[in-house]
Amino acid sequence: MSANGTQEQFISTLKGAVPRFLLLFIPVAVILTATVWVFYQQEISNEKRMLTSEQRHMVQLESTSMRTILEEVVSDVLIQSQHYELANWPAQPGREDKGQLAREFSKMLQNTRLYNQIRFLDANGQEMVRVEYRPKLVKVAAESDLLDLAQQPLVKKALALAPGQVYISPFHYPRAGNVFHGPSGPVMLAASPAVDHQGHKRGLVILDYQAGRLLEKLQRLAAGRGAPLLLNQDGGILQKEPPRGKPPSFASRFPEAWQDVSQKEKGQVFTPQGLFTFATVHAPMQVPGGRFWKIVSHIRAAKVDARLGMYLRQLTQMLAVFLAVAGIISWFLAWARGKQAAARRAMKKVNAELKENQQRLDEDLRAAAGIQRTLLPANLPRLPQVELAWKFTPSELIGGDLFNAFLLGPDLLALYILDVSGHGVPAALVTVSVHETLDPRSGHVISQEADGEAHITPPGEVLRILDREYPLERFSKTFTIVYLLLDLKTGSLAYSCAGHPPPILLAGRDQLIRLDKGGTVIGLDEVVPFDEGRVELAPGDKLILYTDGVVEYADSEGRLFGQERFTGILQRLRTLPVAGMLERTWQELLAFGDQKAPADDVSLMGLEYLGPDR
Repeated sequence: MSANGTQEQFISTLKGAVPRFLLLFIPVAVILTATVWVFYQQEISNEKRMLTSEQRHMVQLESTSMRTILEEVVSDVLIQSQHYELANWPAQPGREDKGQLAREFSKMLQNTRLYNQIRFLDANGQEMVRVEYRPKLVKVAAESDLLDLAQQPLVKKALALAPGQVYISPFHYPRAGNVFHGPSGPVMLAASPAVDHQGHKRGLVILDYQAGRLLEKLQRLAAGRGAPLLLNQDGGILQKEPPRGKPPSFASRFPEAWQDVSQKEKGQVFTPQGLFTFATVHAPMQVPGGRFWKIVSHIRAAKVDARLGMYLRQLTQMLAVFLAVAGIISWFLAWARGKQAAARRAMKKVNAELKENQQRLDEDLRAAAGIQRTLLPANLPRLPQVELAWKFTPSELIGGDLFNAFLLGPDLLALYILDVSGHGVPAALVTVSVHETLDPRSGHVISQEADGEAHITPPGEVLRILDREYPLERFSKTFTIVYLLLDLKTGSLAYSCAGHPPPILLAGRDQLIRLDKGGTVIGLDEVVPFDEGRVELAPGDKLILYTDGVVEYADSEGRLFGQERFTGILQRLRTLPVAGMLERTWQELLAFGDQKAPADDVSLMGLEYLGPDR
């Protein structure tokens, strides 16, 4: 064949192949592009939905936290203004009257550690008592240092209030020379009139709250994704450190977002400057005047765009690879049905990535539950005098039960088990807080005296501390708990039970004793005193702690496992080691309910006393 013929054949073949290639390639290209575009839109929608949901949840947590703090400050100043000493304050107070009030104020500052100082002014605005607090230092002002504050605007406004009302000042940064000057950092003053038994105003109590603690807590709750901002009513941004020059203004920095933030109670708004999520925190009802603050979480537009742009780059690269493969296949298999095979392969890859994304989401949820379970004792103390074991299963990914055992000295073992009302995330948040309160480093269960001696808090006193720290009106939750102290040398066991199922002591060869001394649940302001009980353990005695999720476990017909069945199993298994007892009890519990998941958290903790000489 001549060169001209070869060239003509090539051109003819090329002309015939081109339309066939286009017929195969164009549909494949359109399908792939549309698929990737839809997937990209879904990813954008999912990311924005997750981002906005996360920010709403974070701002809700921050506003709830701030509201709780404000209510705590109001509650504290009201409690102090209604103090017994002030209700009986004499017309001509003496040195002993002032000294007693100063001692009561000092205890309050040391217990809360939230305030810089507390003052009591008489009805004419003259300071009668002033107590200042610094870390590890409480100072009572001398008589010569007390001031006449009658002309201070705050004092005038607060003295004009009715009993039971509170004046809250704006957050501000004290300046040198200010009569309310304290340590550096923002402060908020809370003041309330003090009245006697006849309802006559005797003066004014003023608390100086360390507002920097509030800003630090909001920052921790943000978890690094958004920048939390606390605004006053005029849109000014409150900061932990005093501003240099003119204070920053949210209204001038973000005018578009401010239109929504200033006019609505809560919401979200996208502007060219990013995503703004906000909520309004109003002062408690005891504070007249309608004071409020705005909590705003801001994620910069560049951060949002970078997140979405990452998906676009990844999907564009994937689309380019798909199109190149489809083009090659369409060109070389123009006479075959390559389009269908290429589309199937592309869809298979897309489906695999969707499945992988779902698996990652499930892993994240399990990881969150794993973090909450880190509060459980991973390794109980290994002691020659006792053997310890536990069994725990939450009703949801995150539960409301908690238990622990730890040493308070070489020969003293502390144990507790508690059950927060309800379960899920709200109950878990309370367990986290109680776990910190019962940590030996918190100073609640063991403290150092002035002479260096360690003071062990008795079980009844521990429960009174918890009842004071976790009132129902503040946390909307109650919980039951039993707290025990075991002397490893003597086997003496002291305990107190706050509405919790009584621990079961398997003593001797056949005795079964319920340790039921105590009071009511935590959160009811100690309506029943927390009595303490004491028993002596002998070698071989076993102690079983549990939550009501054990006896209230129900089978498919609604029948409860019950206390009688539970104690009968313990009696039958009492000769086994304590770890074996809990495992066998757990197996019989599941067998009773046909392996059904529990409707409430199930916790078991056991101790066998082996004696002091082992």
